[in-house]
Amino acid sequence: MKLIDLDQEKHFRPHPVRFSSILLSPDSYLISAARMKTHDRVVVTLSLKNIIFGAPVKDPGFSWGKTRREGAWSDKAIVHGSGFRGTNYNLFDLAV
Repeated sequence: MKLIDLDQEKHFRPHPVRFSSILLSPDSYLISAARMKTHDRVVVTLSLKNIIFGAPVKDPGFSWGKTRREGAWSDKAIVHGSGFRGTNYNLFDLAV
């Protein structure tokens, strides 16, 4: 057994993300109609990953290429960021 001071360990800080408010609305029933597939960062997501990672706001005019409108932003990269821990944390946090 090893005692560890968690204050001395590496840490990560979640970043604020804009999500569609319908995601947390008690009047909404969300389903994911996407095809089933595996994921390289999380073990089992069922349809949760498709709903959570489809909900971050993407501004009109946003694209990953040269056609991106100036000032347009997508919060999807923030949700996927921070590697395995960030992805799993965001799934957990929004599922609860």
